[in-house]
Amino acid sequence: MTTISRPGRLRRAIAGTVPLALLGLASAAEAEESCRASLGPSRAATLVARCVAVSPTPLPLCHAGNPCALIEAEIARGCDDLDEDAPDFCLAYRNR
Repeated sequence: MTTISRPGRLRRAIAGTVPLALLGLASAAEAEESCRASLGPSRAATLVARCVAVSPTPLPLCHAGNPCALIEAEIARGCDDLDEDAPDFCLAYRNR
């Protein structure tokens, strides 16, 4: 079996790209107040549950530690994708 290895510099550049990208997303979310802090644990949990119910992504942005606006944007996106199959709560997120 033949393996192809990338030159060391390219391998280090690729390996360094993903963590930096994830760090950028984390720091942007941390700059705003968490949904849990702004709405309280109960209301934030309701938003998170709605988000998980409609988000098409395997790792959704549905986490109470994220800003509420980020969670609500993911709910709106998921509701738009579901059309007629959307849960009743999606009516509040239409045309945002």
